[in-house]
Amino acid sequence: MILNSIGTVSSISEGPFKIYFATDNGIFSYDKLDDQILFENTISRLIPNKKIKILLYDKLRDYFWILSNNKLYFKSSLGIHWRESDIDLSLYGSIKLGYSDESIIVYDSFNYVFIDPYTGSTNREYNLTSDIFNSIVWSDPLYLLDDLDRYLAPDGWEIRNSALYNYDSTKNIRITSIY
Repeated sequence: MILNSIGTVSSISEGPFKIYFATDNGIFSYDKLDDQILFENTISRLIPNKKIKILLYDKLRDYFWILSNNKLYFKSSLGIHWRESDIDLSLYGSIKLGYSDESIIVYDSFNYVFIDPYTGSTNREYNLTSDIFNSIVWSDPLYLLDDLDRYLAPDGWEIRNSALYNYDSTKNIRITSIY
């Protein structure tokens, strides 16, 4: 596997044995046991839209969730087809995707939307208590891009404006996701 074929990473999520990367070219994984990067053909196959904004692996139910093209899609890790949730979203604002014991949660900067983790239906009503809020496992926290100064840059690089720059600023790498 040539690493250049991965493309831009838009989102990162962790499973029990792998770390998953949503990219321009599908979903890749890093196998923590074998120390290998692999293309996830069975997960990437039949994705309705390859422009994934957020990838979430729900460890409680062994489901994958992707946010793409204003739609939320999901499938079991053993499933073949991606199913579409009945929720329509605007992907222009800050959106987070997470899960709890009871549901999948979409936060769009203004509202929390609770989704049934098996059917993708939004017909479940919950009150957001502090216990539920504190139990949510969020997808990779893109909001941390504003707080990059807490991370250490590799030798010869520095972090500025959500990007890595070499010291003479002749090269830069845009940061799209944090793990």
